[in-house]
Amino acid sequence: MITIHELQHATVNFREANLLGEGSFGMVYRGTLADGMDIAVKVLKLQQEGAHGSFDAKCQVKCNVRHRNLVKVITACTNLDFKALRLDIMIDVALVMEYLHHDYSVPIIHCDLKPSNVLLDDDMTAHVSDFGITKLLAGDKPEMITSTLGTIGVSTSADVYSYGILLLETFTRKKPTDDMFTGSSSLRQWVGNAFPDAVTKVVDDTLLMEIGHNHGTSDEKEKENPAAIEQLLVPIIHVGLSCARESPQERSNMRDVVMKLKKIRMSLVMQLALGDDSGDSIFHKTC
Repeated sequence: MITIHELQHATVNFREANLLGEGSFGMVYRGTLADGMDIAVKVLKLQQEGAHGSFDAKCQVKCNVRHRNLVKVITACTNLDFKALRLDIMIDVALVMEYLHHDYSVPIIHCDLKPSNVLLDDDMTAHVSDFGITKLLAGDKPEMITSTLGTIGVSTSADVYSYGILLLETFTRKKPTDDMFTGSSSLRQWVGNAFPDAVTKVVDDTLLMEIGHNHGTSDEKEKENPAAIEQLLVPIIHVGLSCARESPQERSNMRDVVMKLKKIRMSLVMQLALGDDSGDSIFHKTC
């Protein structure tokens, strides 16, 4: 077995210089294992429709095929931390925003919270970057930041809204600027219309496939009985919607958000500890 960390080391974190080629379902990188063996690593593009099924089917066949003129398939590395969206990432971001809003000497407003400003390290720990507007307006003086932003009507509730949209964007894999949102329609409205009874209709298909795979259910069974999946997703989506309410006064604050997300994660941990199948989900590795 080869771990994802060994593959990262072998390919120098999948750097561009190691890219050998790119196909419809993935990219191939050259690498060298610790024992000196040269390898080619194919990384699946999960955003491509059918990629998940293609990966499973091809691995099953290729690992059993042998011929002197065929490239030997050593192993398949399937890692939920590598393939899946993680609740831990959103908690990491929420902890940062809680600190800025509630635990610093004066409230600090980020003003530019979005996916491209959330960076992940080798351990998949999230780090929030680029305090764009705050730096632009007031350098490194927190008092001036708060005063200046206050005069133009910006408050911590704006960050809360951005966090809510970030969470919805993460779990639906839809951008607020997606072509499907035209006129008065929006990402928040689209998700809100499906909440809570049809939440599986708006959540990213890849996420649903991972949950279904870990439940050991077929597509047909999932459609017939989506209650277990909804039980996992509804409270998370509810946090995103409560942060992205139209009225700033009705939005959650980041301290409450952290508390709610930690409670959701603890609930999943308890379900796993008790052997409850409804907790055996995509979040198994993140708890």
